[in-house]
Amino acid sequence: MSALFDRMTAMTTLLRAFDRVEENHGGPGVDGETVEDFGTRLESRLLALRQALRSESYRPAPLLHTRMAKAEGGTRILRIPCVRDRVAQTAAALVLTPVLDPEFEDVSYYGYRYGRSVDQAVRRIMQLRDRGFRWVVDADIQRYFDEIPQDKLLERLARHVDGEAVLALIRLWLTAEVRDGARTYRMTKGVPQGSPLSPLLANLYLDRLDEAHLRAGHKLVRFADDFVILCKTRPEAERALDLAEAELRKMHSRSIRPRPGSRTSTTASSTSARSSCAAWSCAPATASPTRFGLPRPQAPRARRRQRPR
Repeated sequence: MSALFDRMTAMTTLLRAFDRVEENHGGPGVDGETVEDFGTRLESRLLALRQALRSESYRPAPLLHTRMAKAEGGTRILRIPCVRDRVAQTAAALVLTPVLDPEFEDVSYYGYRYGRSVDQAVRRIMQLRDRGFRWVVDADIQRYFDEIPQDKLLERLARHVDGEAVLALIRLWLTAEVRDGARTYRMTKGVPQGSPLSPLLANLYLDRLDEAHLRAGHKLVRFADDFVILCKTRPEAERALDLAEAELRKMHSRSIRPRPGSRTSTTASSTSARSSCAAWSCAPATASPTRFGLPRPQAPRARRRQRPR
């Protein structure tokens, strides 16, 4: 048993994990057990979970397939683990985060990271805008969580995690059965949205995209699978987009697209089918903070003529 797996299955970690699950006020999974039900026999349930994990007899229950309305319209598919499995996955996230977090790029990763926030991402964008980075590639990755190649993700995870027991457990969670009414299917790609561990794994896989842009000297601000790249000229922004497309093709991820509802002028944008990219946009960076759901800032004071819109 590796030291990492030992820490993950320690009672102190499992207790902390249950506290996190309880704080999230999530609903039951396929077994109908609520967080309150689990908590009424907490010590015995955690001891049983610990024993199952350490004896390698643990098997996750099927995930509950459900849908949640998105603010911009449409629905998002969620796959919810039962309470016991959420506790186990949260315990894994608690011990893996200190291992993986130092590997993430400081300026390019704001989503699902302790101490990072939307406000910080917006402030970073505004700082870059005021320094003259006034052209932006504004994109998100289509169905990113659903399309991550599991084998490539596990290969990247293995570079940082010492211990086959932890990797085998994560493989179990990634390939879990999913219950959708009377239909049952098994996941063969992607990470389940609704799992406590999925944000950490999804961001680990996208770290390659961050690294590529930082090596190229691009000013990247990423929040989960939404990102903007700020540049000083349109040609530079187009080169940044080309690099993003190339890296995503190597990662076997989906195409990137501009955020729905974004508007750009004919002097600042183009929308066309390009290789793996469904559509793209390139616009003055003054508008970019609105993509994170915050009010658009006032245009900065400028000593030179503003670009025509």
